[in-house]
Amino acid sequence: MGFDSMKVFITIVPTKQQTTLQLNDGSTITELIKHLQFKLHATIVLHNNTPVPEDDLVVDGEEYLVIPVASGG
Repeated sequence: MGFDSMKVFITIVPTKQQTTLQLNDGSTITELIKHLQFKLHATIVLHNNTPVPEDDLVVDGEEYLVIPVASGG
């Protein structure tokens, strides 16, 4: 028995790098961030120009903007 999967489209800001991810059905934004190997506490994900909480489910076929946040002094 296989697992169900979904495809989402990612644009990483500010580089505008685009990629497609294949994730398991029921994946959360946290899993999306981890798959991209970004830090959870330093990444913002937008869907339809709205920030998405880390525990929200990823929607099949949708596009997400991923913004790694940099800080320093």
